[in-house]
Amino acid sequence: MNFEEQQEILKKAASRKPEYEFDKTQPEYDSYLCPICSEVMKDPVVHSCGNMFCSECIKSVTSCPVCRKQATKKDFNPVPKLITNKILSFKVICKACKETMTLEAFNASHAKNCSFPCPFGCGEKVDFSNIEKHCKDGKCKNYLLSCPASEPPLSCQWHGHGGAEYDEHVSKCVLVSLIPFATFMIRSFSDINERLCKRDGHSYEGDGMICRYCGHQHRDCETDGHSYEGSKCKYCGSQRHDCETEGHSYEGSKCKYCGSQRRDCETEGHSYEGSKCKYCGFDVYSMTREQLLGHKVKRGKDWKWGDQDGGSGKTGTVTKVDSDPGWVRVTWSNGDDNCYRWGAQGCYDLEVVDP
Repeated sequence: MNFEEQQEILKKAASRKPEYEFDKTQPEYDSYLCPICSEVMKDPVVHSCGNMFCSECIKSVTSCPVCRKQATKKDFNPVPKLITNKILSFKVICKACKETMTLEAFNASHAKNCSFPCPFGCGEKVDFSNIEKHCKDGKCKNYLLSCPASEPPLSCQWHGHGGAEYDEHVSKCVLVSLIPFATFMIRSFSDINERLCKRDGHSYEGDGMICRYCGHQHRDCETDGHSYEGSKCKYCGSQRHDCETEGHSYEGSKCKYCGSQRRDCETEGHSYEGSKCKYCGFDVYSMTREQLLGHKVKRGKDWKWGDQDGGSGKTGTVTKVDSDPGWVRVTWSNGDDNCYRWGAQGCYDLEVVDP
C-alpha cells in the first residue's frame, strides 16, 4: 500500500460516523418496523387511525400509507413514551467494533467512545476522534509518514515509518534545514503582495476564487454568509435584513440574515407560557389519552382530590387509559394509584411534567 492509498483510507476512516444495525432475532422486532421503509422506526409518529411511521417517511404524504385515510401533518403525533422506550431497549450491534448494546446506550455514550482496530493493522484500538493523531504522530507502526519538508516550495518526496526511520531521515534531509528560511521568504513575499493588493485590488482566479498574487480567498457570500459593516456587506454590498423589525427568515433552524438559531422543540423541549409552547404553539391539553401514557404528571389546574398524589408538587406516571372517556389512571410516587380527568367534564386534573 503506497502513501496516497493510505491517505485516502485515513481520510475515509476519520470522516466516518458510528453506525449500528439491529439484532433482528429479538422478540417483537417486527412489530416496530415502519411500513414505508421497513426499518425500525426513527422518531416515530402515530396517525389518528393508529398506524405508526418514521417521522421522516411521512413528511410528504397526503394520506395514511396503510389505511389510505386522508391525512395532513396535524394528523400525525408523537407516539406514547412507552413505545419510544421499547425501541430504545432493542439490542443493536456497532458496525465498527461489533459490540452489542441497547440503542439507548449506543446513542448515550458508545457513539462517542467506540474504539475499533486501526485500519492499517498495527494492532492498536482507536476511536473516530483520534485516528488521525494516532497515525500522524507515529504511533501506528504501519502508517507511512511524510517528510516535514514535503510541502511546496521544498517538496521532499520521502515517505517512511515513524520512530527511528523517521528520525534518521529528518536528521539527514537537507530540505528540512531549509524550512525556517523558506517560511520566512513565503511570509515576506505574501506581505509584499498583500500590500500591493490592498492598493491595486485583488486578482482572483480558479474555482476557489483565490488571488493569484497574495493568496487571499474571495468570500462567497451565498455559501459563507455575509459580513456586515453597519447594514451593508463589505464583500458584496447587499443590505442587511433587520430581523428585529422585519422578523427572522429561517432556512432549516438558522436565520439566513442574522444567523440566530430557531429553537428545536423536538430535541430541546418546549417552553411553556400557560399550557402552550411559545415557540411552536403546541398545547399540552391537545394530547390524547393514549399519547399521555408513560408521561410524568403532577396535580393540575382542575385538581380537587386532596392529597391523593402525596402532596403538592409530587409526581406520578400515567399507566392506563380508563374505560370511561376522558379519564386516565395514574400511579403516584407514594405507590397509590387512581383515575383522574383528562378532558372529562371539560376538566384536566393533571399537568404534564415532561411533555
